[in-house]
Amino acid sequence: MRNATPRRIAGWICAILPSAVFLLAAFMKVTSNPAEVAGFTLYGLPIWFMYLTGAMEIGGVVLLLLTPWRLVGAALLVCVGLGATAEHLTHNQAAMAPIPFLCAALAVAGALLLSPRRRAALTP
Repeated sequence: MRNATPRRIAGWICAILPSAVFLLAAFMKVTSNPAEVAGFTLYGLPIWFMYLTGAMEIGGVVLLLLTPWRLVGAALLVCVGLGATAEHLTHNQAAMAPIPFLCAALAVAGALLLSPRRRAALTP
């Protein structure tokens, strides 16, 4: 395996784990899963925003995993994750709030560990 340093392996783990969660959530949104429709209705958000959020999740994952634009992808996923965290906290679903927050944090960690510019800055 090329350049399989512990930092790089940790970066890929930190990028892949939240990507799986965001992709599952995006799939549920873009396929109009009844639970997602009910959730967005409960939050008082329009259904078009559900599709936009799903597209943002897909775009963020693609940028995080497949391009040198990892930090942009992580930033996009942070926006989605913090929005989801805020919605959970303001609608008496505090038990669900840590999941999108931690996924966003892992995405940032993965982007920082995998980004060549950041890797050089993080190397002791």
